[in-house]
This record gives sequence, C-alpha cells and structure tokens, in this order.
Amino acid sequence: MRQRMGLAQALVNQPEVLFLDEPASALDPAGRKEVLEMIAGLRGQCTVFMSTHILADVERVCDTVGIINHGKLVVEAPQAELLNRYSVPAFELECEVGSEEPFRAWLETLKAQAWFSSLVMNNGTAAHLVVKDIAAARQALLAGVVQAGVALHRYEIVTPSLEDIFLKLVGEERIL
Repeated sequence: MRQRMGLAQALVNQPEVLFLDEPASALDPAGRKEVLEMIAGLRGQCTVFMSTHILADVERVCDTVGIINHGKLVVEAPQAELLNRYSVPAFELECEVGSEEPFRAWLETLKAQAWFSSLVMNNGTAAHLVVKDIAAARQALLAGVVQAGVALHRYEIVTPSLEDIFLKLVGEERIL
C-alpha cells in the first residue's frame, strides 16, 4: 500500500518527468500488474525513468532501455532496437520420446548446411541450433524434419529477452 500511495503522491501534480526506483518490488502479483499498468498508462503524458533489476517489468512497460554496469551506461536504445541488435538467430528443437536416434542423426546432417552456425544438445531430446540465415534455416528445417521422419515435440524460433541481452553486455553471457 505504501508503494501505491507513493506513486499516487508522485502523480498528483501531473509531473512532466517521474523517477521511479523499483516501483513493483515487494508487491503481490495483482499489485505488480496494477502498478505496471499504471506506469504503462503514463505513456505520452509523462517521461518515466524507472530503475529496476526485474527486466521482465522493463520489457512490459519501457520503450527505451538503458543498461548500466558498475555505474557506467553500457547501452541505451529503444527496446525493439536492442532486441534486434543483440538477437542471435536460433532455434530450439525437441523431439518426441523414442525419436532420439533419428533426431541426433538428422541434426548431424545440418552441420553441412551453409546456414548452420552451431549446435548444443540438451539431454538427448532437445537441441539449441544457432544459424547464420534464419529464413533459409526455417525453410530447410521444416522440410528436413519431415524428410528424416523425426517427430518433433517443439519447434521454436528463439528470441532473446532483455535479461539475455543484459547478461551478454555485462559479461555474464549465456547462450541466446
């Protein structure tokens, strides 16, 4: 309630600029949703600077994102531009149980493709496939899986989150 009260007090004079530090922390899910919707509703009425370590909240309400590491601005850009700039074209593929052998054999054949970049197997039934050309890979993967007779449980084009980008930019990189 204190956070909601503080936000209401900050908005009562209709400020042009609003600075918020962890506005949704320590709130229950319904309260978080309410506060984030309120912040998003300020779009076009007020410039909001929001500091938070909860990057899912940033993805939900922010147009422009700045990433700060050890007090230095690492990058600042519109959210869509950041996602496009640091996106690594990749797929997550998971075969049905019982299709592991044909799945692995089919994945091995992909290494010869011009669009192939790298492959990481996860637990024998799943793979993370990084590609050079997502359009060519998309077309070839779907045709190839049918031709190889592999039953897929999941086929997904991977898009990075702000958390992935943050970790990559501050040196704690993980596979995107």
